[in-house]
Amino acid sequence: MGKLRKLVLIVVLLVVGITCLVFVLQNQQDVVLNFLTWSSPAIPVSVFVLCGLLLGMLIGPLLFSLKRFLRRRSRLTRAEAQRVAAAKSAKPVVTPAPTAS
Repeated sequence: MGKLRKLVLIVVLLVVGITCLVFVLQNQQDVVLNFLTWSSPAIPVSVFVLCGLLLGMLIGPLLFSLKRFLRRRSRLTRAEAQRVAAAKSAKPVVTPAPTAS
């Protein structure tokens, strides 16, 4: 099973790599991006698209990790609050004092 998974991973990586290479070779036209008063130098459109792809691949997992961290922290805070509430509402057990006979 491990060898099959490794083979599938290699095939997927090769397909993605070849697709990126073909995309870069097909999109060599220079473009200039303008944003407000900023203007980029003339760079092939494939560079902008691949940079956007890489940025998305970095930001996506970071946002997912942040969401998971906040959910876990919320769950721990809720559990702590329930534990404190249970400790406050619990009545102490009083044992009767031994009587002297």
